[in-house]
Amino acid sequence: MKKINLEIFKIFIIELFTCKGRIGRARYLINFIFLFYMVGISMEFDLLSILYPVVFVLLIFNYIKRFHDLKYSGGMCFLLVIPIVNLILLFDLFFWKGTQGPNKYGEDPLLGNNPLKQTT
Repeated sequence: MKKINLEIFKIFIIELFTCKGRIGRARYLINFIFLFYMVGISMEFDLLSILYPVVFVLLIFNYIKRFHDLKYSGGMCFLLVIPIVNLILLFDLFFWKGTQGPNKYGEDPLLGNNPLKQTT
């Protein structure tokens, strides 16, 4: 049982460090919460200057993968620096359903062999 959980944790961490592929809404939300939790931990232990750049890059990777699921280029991340537009995009990233089936960025994250969805 512990070995399976360790494998899932390793896959979760490895997937955080890539901007290839797609992630669905639920996975995006989990990653988003985890990354902001890491910012909170880094502030608690005065590690913000060390961890914040890493968390920032991982958050950008998370945005890119979510844009890929919506069939948009990762370059849409540049729009997140525009006031008002960023709020609309963040809302869309949380609530729009991704493209059904495969697209040019990868397989549908809700289908196929996803080790993070396995419950056994």
